[in-house]
Amino acid sequence: MYEIERKENRVVVRVGQKTIYSGVPESFLIYREGSPGTQSVTRVIKVKDLTDELLLFALANVVELKELSTT
Repeated sequence: MYEIERKENRVVVRVGQKTIYSGVPESFLIYREGSPGTQSVTRVIKVKDLTDELLLFALANVVELKELSTT
């Protein structure tokens, strides 16, 4: 079972005793939304603007930013 704790300066998502996400409410998440076989849409939203359900969905579909290599 997932537990979401929202405080003024921290949002924490836990499964049992394990923390799977911790961040400030003003931070952004980038995630993909769409059904298999359809064009996905990339969304960017502040953590504080996500409902608990959308926060879990976004965390499950997070887009990881890759570091640029300069050569």
